[in-house]
Amino acid sequence: GKDTWLCLPTLEEYFGKADTLEDLIAQSDRLQCAGYQAIFEEARRQWKHCSVCLNWCFNEPWPNTGNNSLVSYPNSIKPVYYSVANACRSVLASARYRKLVNIAGETLDFDLFLLNDSLKKLPDGTVKVFIRVGEGEKVNVLNWEYKDIPICTNAEGPTVRYKLPFVNGADTLDIILECG
Repeated sequence: GKDTWLCLPTLEEYFGKADTLEDLIAQSDRLQCAGYQAIFEEARRQWKHCSVCLNWCFNEPWPNTGNNSLVSYPNSIKPVYYSVANACRSVLASARYRKLVNIAGETLDFDLFLLNDSLKKLPDGTVKVFIRVGEGEKVNVLNWEYKDIPICTNAEGPTVRYKLPFVNGADTLDIILECG
């Protein structure tokens, strides 16, 4: 169906045609991970205007495909479970992306945030932003020096703009945020 994580036209648009059932499942998992990560992180960025984000179904009570669960029947943890757990950490460097698909030659453009839901002020530190295209080396494209982030604060950082290089044979883009 068009409203599931197994929507074939959407998966093909983002990842290309799957050659095997295992590839199709991996694509569906990647889309669900990216979707839930974006939803949970954006809900957290919207605090004080948004107080909670919940998914429809934590676990599936029967075999199913294309569902919204974090745990499949009978009791198998899906990759999305870890994406949601990561998005709900008390301290999190987060990015608000303008779009999901970016191609070589375009300027990648996203805003940085530091979410502090812990019970203590964060000491001064740095969020480092790395980009990796395909299997290449990760490139440091920005360092955000933050200072004195109080408890229960969503600090807005800089905007990252980076022209994506053409890398022969590359079909993936990783954005890595390191906080420390």
